[in-house]
Amino acid sequence: MSQTQKNASRASDFPIRIYGDMSPVTKNLEYALSQFGAENTSVSNISETPEPHDEYRQYIVVSPSAEQLMAMVATLDGTACDIVVIVSDDNYGALEEKPVHFLWMPFRMGELFDTLQLLHRRYLAKSKNLTYQIGPYSFSPQTSSLNQDGAAPVRLTEKEKDILLCLIEEDQGTVSREELLARVWGYQADLETHTAETHIYRLRQKIEPDPSN
Repeated sequence: MSQTQKNASRASDFPIRIYGDMSPVTKNLEYALSQFGAENTSVSNISETPEPHDEYRQYIVVSPSAEQLMAMVATLDGTACDIVVIVSDDNYGALEEKPVHFLWMPFRMGELFDTLQLLHRRYLAKSKNLTYQIGPYSFSPQTSSLNQDGAAPVRLTEKEKDILLCLIEEDQGTVSREELLARVWGYQADLETHTAETHIYRLRQKIEPDPSN
């Protein structure tokens, strides 16, 4: 099978909108994604405001300012979408708990496409109201909660929910710290951060009888 045929077998069937400063980097993304089978792709200037919609879409935002990104997240709040932000620095701390996935330059196009596909699978899991059994809990991605008979639901943040989904996607339930950072936050593996440890600690505090064990 040729590389083009392999890429076509991974094609996306949902709209992808690329927002950027119309530099060659931004424009080349549309062509590069088409080589991975993403045919329903378009490019818009970062100054344009996306319109709310009902059907699922993905947005790729290239090097926005924090203000531009905040405005886009606010506009798309409540719509069926995922936002992937391509960045070269870390100036977006206020958006850590928002439904935004960061991808750091430089990156491979295969990494970007795999991220888009992964986010789509997670969206489908949420939209179909699937539930997963985790110990004594029934995990519902749609409601971001862990439920147990006779007890109040345990509410999860966006990142805590993504951590659990990431673990569920692995047959053995084991994911390295580097892979967790890349798949949930989009961080480079060598980035010095305690983000993963902090979120896992908080998650264990919520669901384990003895988190220190």
